[in-house]
Amino acid sequence: MSPIAKGGSGLARALIGLCSVVAAVNVAAPASGAAAPVSVAAPASGAAAAVSVAAPARGAPAAARPAAPGGSAATAAWPSTWPALRPRASAATVAAGRISRPTWLSGVTITEYYSAPERWFNGRRVAVNGISGLHRIDWLFSARGVTMQGDGIGLDGRHYHVVNVGRGGWVGPLGQPASIGGTQPVFWRAGAFWRNARGQLTYPFDGGGWSNGVGLRYVPLFGSSFAPGMSLPLRPYHSLAVDPSMIPLGSRVYIPAYHGLGGGWFTAQDTGGAIDGAHVDVYRSPPARPDDARYLTRQRMLVVPPGQRAPAQAPSAPRAPSTSGSSTGSRGGGGAATGGSAPRG
Repeated sequence: MSPIAKGGSGLARALIGLCSVVAAVNVAAPASGAAAPVSVAAPASGAAAAVSVAAPARGAPAAARPAAPGGSAATAAWPSTWPALRPRASAATVAAGRISRPTWLSGVTITEYYSAPERWFNGRRVAVNGISGLHRIDWLFSARGVTMQGDGIGLDGRHYHVVNVGRGGWVGPLGQPASIGGTQPVFWRAGAFWRNARGQLTYPFDGGGWSNGVGLRYVPLFGSSFAPGMSLPLRPYHSLAVDPSMIPLGSRVYIPAYHGLGGGWFTAQDTGGAIDGAHVDVYRSPPARPDDARYLTRQRMLVVPPGQRAPAQAPSAPRAPSTSGSSTGSRGGGGAATGGSAPRG
């Protein structure tokens, strides 16, 4: 995941670099009822590459994963070799500063993220700044795509990541301003889409047609750029995105709920704009479907800051975590809910 995005997400993804040169937008007036081609003129030499999209003629987003661990890790004795290890602390206990010695945390929220596969998306293919070829516009700019997750896997099987997410933040499903954690869900970056006759967000499908009526006016996204390859050398079920103001980057983190997936030990090597406080994001391989990502709450984890000694064997939490540690509501109840990856950028 790119450090700019995840969110994303990132690698601090929340820090958005702005390009010094932006592209000019030329939109031809549509013929009656139909959308005209939209082009973004190429900047002068040394500037960002052009984005061009031909509007459709007619008008009108892995393998199955193992069962969620859910937090039913087996209990074991407190590690006797760690006399300096203090008892578990709530998130509020350490919120005022970074963890400086091995510490158990309780009340942790755990979400998952992955490199977004372009095959899940159906938008028109466009050219963007920093990578060659054409790629689906919703894979690039929607809230389930690369500028949210930070990294993606193209139709060619190669990895790509976002370098700069562009200006303006996010908009909701109809194109209204929105923000992560706000009253309106985020749906798309604040540009790189069209507005229909009602002024609402729409985008063209790769096979023709539009997502929400014919697009009449293109809204540019200035400052966005991408690059080939992964943003960081992330490893599924071994890499973790954290809030570095609480958990130092480079920390070793043990999560009992993931003991059966990679041993439960992670390295804190990523960040994300939506990863705040006692919320960590587990990097994983893409699930079979976009909504098949775990969402665990009220979990415990052990944080071992850089320079501190980790035990040879993964310890268990002092008390067995709850077997019903997931949130309820739209994500469902039980050990792990499936509601998609967490917002990151």
